[in-house]
Amino acid sequence: MKRTNVVGLLVGGVVLTFAAMALAQDEAPLEVTEILMGTELENGVPTSPSTSFSRTDSSIYCVVRFRNRTGAEGHLRVGFEQAGDEPPAAGETGRRMPFPARSRYRTVVRGTPNRAPGPYRCVVRTDAGEVLSHLDFTITG
Repeated sequence: MKRTNVVGLLVGGVVLTFAAMALAQDEAPLEVTEILMGTELENGVPTSPSTSFSRTDSSIYCVVRFRNRTGAEGHLRVGFEQAGDEPPAAGETGRRMPFPARSRYRTVVRGTPNRAPGPYRCVVRTDAGEVLSHLDFTITG
């Protein structure tokens, strides 16, 4: 093989390595793949998914499925918040939920719909408070 071809292959390999490292850094360690809400669960899944709840419902559940790219154990924060015109802000709010060392996991948070009628959100954050995802829902009178 000619020397110029070898050098070209080496340079190409170095460029590809750095490109792969940059792409890996852009991927968040945790990715929410689904958020479902409902008033009843069966085997950890809402039986009738909804985003509208009455104050008279006994409970509301927010089921969060996520991908854990590191595979290490850790914590998420999941909370119910009043929704406004702005997207949810970073912050260490919500219930701190542990997850095991697995690549995929599902966690469930139960809350009460006994709140003032209006718009709300189920917000999922990293343990450090970075917003990963959210689902808007409504409480009716």
